[in-house]
Amino acid sequence: MKFFGATLVFIAELGMLAGLGRWAWSRAPGLWGGLLALGVCLVVGAVWGVFLSPKARWPIRSFALTTTLRLALLLGGAAAAWFAQVEWLGVATALLATVGTALAGRTATERAPGVG
Repeated sequence: MKFFGATLVFIAELGMLAGLGRWAWSRAPGLWGGLLALGVCLVVGAVWGVFLSPKARWPIRSFALTTTLRLALLLGGAAAAWFAQVEWLGVATALLATVGTALAGRTATERAPGVG
């Protein structure tokens, strides 16, 4: 189940980035919207990769805080997609994020020392 949950969260991550990018693109016309979308996706992707991914460079050791921040970003991406008039992407991302997070459980970096 962990692998299946992690796969759902990964797909939700892609949906989050697509939703945030689409929302940012809708904020400004033309080239500026594209640059804003690219910038938002790069910043959120970097934060996710450095602090929140299972193989993060500097992982947050608190399971509760990591899970809360992951869900906040994933559901924020879902809300961004919704407000960018791509409702199906918002609903799909939110559903994948919640179900995937519930199924994935803790990763090795989030376990307490000495707990298997």
